[in-house]
Amino acid sequence: MVQGRCRPAAGKFGGSTTRAHRWSNGAGRRLRQRRKGSLTIVILERAQPPMRHLRLLSSAALALVLLPAMASAQQADSVTAADRDATRGARVYTYADLAQYAPQTALDMVNRIPGFAADGGNNRGNRGLGQASQNILLNGARVSGKSNNVFDVLGRISARDVVRIEIVDGATLDVPGLSGEVANVIYEAGGISGTFEYRAQFRPRLEDTLLDAKASISGGDERANWSLSLETNSRRQGHWGPEVVTGPDGALLVTRDEFGIYNSDSPEIAGSYSRRARNGNEFNANASAQLNIQRNRISGAIVEADGTRFEELFRGGEDEWNAELGLDYAFDLGPGRLKLIGLQRNEHSPVYDEFGIVGGRRDRFEQVIDENESIVRGEYGWSRGQSDWELSLEGAYNSLSQEAELIALPATGSATVTLLPGNRIEELRSEAIASLSRPLSPRLSLQLNGGAEFSSIAAGAADPRAYLRPKGSAALSWRASDDVTIDAKLERVVDQLNFFDFLAAVDVQDGQDRGRNNEIVPPQRWRARVEGIVRLGAYGSLTPYAQGEIIEDVIEAIPTSPTEEALGNAGDATAWVVGVDGTILLAPLGVAGARLDLHAHTGDSRFTDPLLGTTRALNGQEYTHARLQYRHDLPGSDLAYGGSIQRRHMGGSFRLDQFARRFNAGWQAELFVEHKDVLGLQVTAGVNNLFNSTDNFERIAYVDRRDGPIAFFEDRAREYGRIVYVNVAGRF
Repeated sequence: MVQGRCRPAAGKFGGSTTRAHRWSNGAGRRLRQRRKGSLTIVILERAQPPMRHLRLLSSAALALVLLPAMASAQQADSVTAADRDATRGARVYTYADLAQYAPQTALDMVNRIPGFAADGGNNRGNRGLGQASQNILLNGARVSGKSNNVFDVLGRISARDVVRIEIVDGATLDVPGLSGEVANVIYEAGGISGTFEYRAQFRPRLEDTLLDAKASISGGDERANWSLSLETNSRRQGHWGPEVVTGPDGALLVTRDEFGIYNSDSPEIAGSYSRRARNGNEFNANASAQLNIQRNRISGAIVEADGTRFEELFRGGEDEWNAELGLDYAFDLGPGRLKLIGLQRNEHSPVYDEFGIVGGRRDRFEQVIDENESIVRGEYGWSRGQSDWELSLEGAYNSLSQEAELIALPATGSATVTLLPGNRIEELRSEAIASLSRPLSPRLSLQLNGGAEFSSIAAGAADPRAYLRPKGSAALSWRASDDVTIDAKLERVVDQLNFFDFLAAVDVQDGQDRGRNNEIVPPQRWRARVEGIVRLGAYGSLTPYAQGEIIEDVIEAIPTSPTEEALGNAGDATAWVVGVDGTILLAPLGVAGARLDLHAHTGDSRFTDPLLGTTRALNGQEYTHARLQYRHDLPGSDLAYGGSIQRRHMGGSFRLDQFARRFNAGWQAELFVEHKDVLGLQVTAGVNNLFNSTDNFERIAYVDRRDGPIAFFEDRAREYGRIVYVNVAGRF
């Protein structure tokens, strides 16, 4: 009987590599076997990307050539927001310009601006607060929050309170770190107003999602604005289907019929307050508190090759709470303006996983994680002539502590508890950056940022290690014409450390354990990006882009002994991506009120495998992603309909003893219909996963390491069914 589902014994499943087995991981790579003495080495080679993705990307490239020519026939703006700032080339949108979409919140308005792709900047994953990375500003300022980010704040602002939204090039602003198109949302509360949304999902074989809702209320006057929201974040998800395990010779070893259920409730309360004094001083506060209750269950009916039958059961869960408070205060000082920022975030996460044979032995892993982040930051900016200057200084303290135990639960008798080594990681960090923004000509703007950060990292009982790292960027924005802008940026980035990478991990279900490593340092990278913003008049806009990176101190699995591994700094890598975002408006083609939003990109990376010394992609590489969304708001009515279709082409991840890949098979598609006034409510109904895409998993497991013989192949395809949903939104 096989108790460890991911580590079948070599004697049980065999270790032979006599068959010339070819196996494709579906990620544009193939396996090639090469004999070396008594060993068979399996090498993953990059194959040609699927032609269907290339056709889609080629079509997007063709659009870049043809659509500017069509735009020359009609130079009127795509929406009635034709107001254009002569000095910054801004496009200005008001509620009236986007009224056809019946937006409820400021976030709805931003998401409906043609050709603009909102980016929250991954605040929570960034190092401290740093310079602005999101491409959205509120009343000309960034949001001093991480978990409680700019999207959350926008979702609490009623669309009726938005005065206007300016789309302007980030390099022309006096906000260091911004480049490309930025949305500056100007809003002012006029009394008390609120919005609400209810979301329901109905799926086959799963519990219906009936408790997912959000309500927000906001208000203020000419000097102060406030908002408060409550969101349940309720999810009822799952999938089901077969899993097949075969030996290296293709012989069937094990089949599993599994059913997974993943339920979560993450209620959150969040709020913000801002006030501007008569002397011009400004105060902002953002706060949030959240519970995260998750319960996962995977049951499986197992049949081994000899006909033995039994049942496996995995259960896991988390009972987390987290809270965040962000404050900032800005006031005039001398020739400039000083802004002081503080942020405190705490998280407490008890987690458990339990796996075993129904009626037999079970293993249970319990872990408690406590995280802390404290940040203070000062920014002093002033103008001199046409130049905007800023000096910033930031200090941060981050910590993570872990306690864990492994409990063996036999079918009969007493449990055995093994206390696992705890760990504590702390980092003290400071950075200083000087920034300059200025126009070089009426159509060319420059932004320079330069400085360094100092950090001291202590993990476990090891002595602290100190580092000094340069960082900064140079960005140019060139308005080649009224309808074409070219942005280029070169930056030196220090990545945020994930303190979980330091920790040992126990996987009671799949047996993918790893050791701890207290010697990890944050990766650093040189990143170059060029993008063009092409406005096509009445036809919309397109934004093609290209980006390349040189990454140092990549964190991936590294061998620490002949049979053990841990996450660690595994060398350098390069990565690149090219793509296009855009909106095509179909009114000039005779379909009034219709639009196509598109995204397509392709990319790759090169990295030297720390075990084999061969070249491969980085773990988790996304090779291509193509998405097309269609929406048609019928003129003269409250009806709209549309849909979307998308597909991702994912790579996998490499461990000491295996290669694995998780991916969605096939195209994912959605259709919806919307009525904007059902007794004053906006009601949307739709169906997702029209083509019955599946959650797939593939794995090659080796007897010891990936330079040895193959133990088995594992293939899983789980359906998750078509998803019927109903959303109801309104305001009060």
